[in-house]
Amino acid sequence: MKHWISYLENEEGKEVIYHDYGLIAFKVVGAELMVTDFFIDPEARSKGLALILSQDAEKFARDKGCEVMSCNVYINDRNKIMFPRKIALFSEFGFVVLGATNNIVTMIKELGG
Repeated sequence: MKHWISYLENEEGKEVIYHDYGLIAFKVVGAELMVTDFFIDPEARSKGLALILSQDAEKFARDKGCEVMSCNVYINDRNKIMFPRKIALFSEFGFVVLGATNNIVTMIKELGG
């Protein structure tokens, strides 16, 4: 996973928060933190660890003065089965659906003051 983290940080210019079991990567643009990558090791899933990463990213966003967090959830042949699970997971984190176009659902979480 170290190589992937290095790639995300150095080649794609993303911020990355990671633990032994997974990572969340994002970019901050203005007052918005955009989640771009989110991964939990299959052996570590369904243990509440995704929530910890989401909370870490939210703390980062608040510390940077962000007003909103966003993510895009993609549906394609490869992840068709995981699509509803991803929507449900981000909903559990407090995200709501902002809109959908073609094969992308955009979700946001208002951070408030």
